[in-house]
Amino acid sequence: MQVELVSVTASGRVQPHEIGPGRYVIGRGKDCTLRVPSAEVSRHHCELSVGQSQIIIRDLDSSNGTWVNTERIGEAELAAGDLIAVGPLVLVVRIDGEPENIDPVLLYEQGRPRHSSSKPGPSEPMTRPSLLDDEGIAPTDDADASSVVEFEFDLNDDSGDQPPL
Repeated sequence: MQVELVSVTASGRVQPHEIGPGRYVIGRGKDCTLRVPSAEVSRHHCELSVGQSQIIIRDLDSSNGTWVNTERIGEAELAAGDLIAVGPLVLVVRIDGEPENIDPVLLYEQGRPRHSSSKPGPSEPMTRPSLLDDEGIAPTDDADASSVVEFEFDLNDDSGDQPPL
């Protein structure tokens, strides 16, 4: 099974990243496989486990949740064409070349969560003050909040040369 995570943005950028079998942690922590430098992303946000015949995504108790096809998940099996949202990042799951054609602007909009405050299951999300509140930084509702992740990333990069947060 050939697996690609294709990042899409509101500005129309498409960036495919092939991944092999293994475990991949997405978050803003320095030890994450895929680093997303955003206050919307937890240090260890979610984990992808790629096997020979399936891909499992699991939320790692993140503050803002991991979303698959606009549903907040605890854990889910991924299929070709699924949309993953982690903070401002939207990824399309491509398996064995499917989906072949990707409309980045449309898929970015379709992949963004509609109700970002609901937790999976019966519990309510924990509210905690944001560090941004202390700094006087207002959150943005900018239509292209995806620009924060418009950078080159390598899922196999262990060199530690990531920029500081």
